[in-house]
Amino acid sequence: MKHAALFFLFGLLLSACSPDVQKTIPKNPQRIVSLAPSITECIHGAGATDRLVGVTRYCDYPGSISGLPRIGGMTDTNFEAVYKLKPDLIIVQEEHNASAERLDSLGIPYLIINTSTIPDIFESLRLLGGVFQTEAAAEATIRRLERRMAEIAEITKDAPKRKVLISVGRNMGTGGLSDVYVAGRTTLYNEMLELIGAENVYSGNLKYARLSSEGILRLEPDVVIDLIPDLEKSVKMSARQVQSEWDDLVAIPAVQNGEVYVFGDDYVCVPGPRFILVLDDIARVVHPGLFAEVVE
Repeated sequence: MKHAALFFLFGLLLSACSPDVQKTIPKNPQRIVSLAPSITECIHGAGATDRLVGVTRYCDYPGSISGLPRIGGMTDTNFEAVYKLKPDLIIVQEEHNASAERLDSLGIPYLIINTSTIPDIFESLRLLGGVFQTEAAAEATIRRLERRMAEIAEITKDAPKRKVLISVGRNMGTGGLSDVYVAGRTTLYNEMLELIGAENVYSGNLKYARLSSEGILRLEPDVVIDLIPDLEKSVKMSARQVQSEWDDLVAIPAVQNGEVYVFGDDYVCVPGPRFILVLDDIARVVHPGLFAEVVE
């Protein structure tokens, strides 16, 4: 049994925090260590990729960081390796409580950022741009993202309001559905659905809710989007095999009409500037007739 849900949720939980500056941030730091993929992508978006000297084993974008030292994962950081890199600044997120305490003990300055929503991502880009003195690069990234968001919103503004379920993680390879975690109304994914005029079928109070097959049947989604980050590496299944696990729910419109989609790219569950790619992907499957490219 494969647990794609766990792979995703570790990264997702590291995104719910508030910007803050801890200790004394050095002026224009030149040696930076990132403790999460979303942080690394924000540093890239802020125009400071060349200052990275260490990243987690899960950081794989941009490609230019492939040769950097790896300092462990998000929950098992190798602090000895971090210290040896002689960083000026570590970028962390609020759920790195233990990491922050250890960095305090080592006397290494750190900065906490937030990427849990689209406005938070923009705020973090601006914060990083200010710290790195790369404000122009950060603002250019924000303007590019805002332009594409506006284009997608314009294309979809008169589209019918379709009901969408976004699965953010579940047990894989069981031959059916179990422990399906769906995105709620306070998530980055809900923001994307609202931007394209779609309705999130889950309206409960949980940020990410675990639903049974019976619960999904009651929601009657028109479209199901199954997020399996880095599909080819994380599970030994094809996209079609992943889709087939939804076939038992033949009573829901999404299955009846062949509108269960699997997103398996590496960026689908990283809450950073590449959210724009996920937004584009979602818009194209929810409203395929509105875009020039054919959705396969």
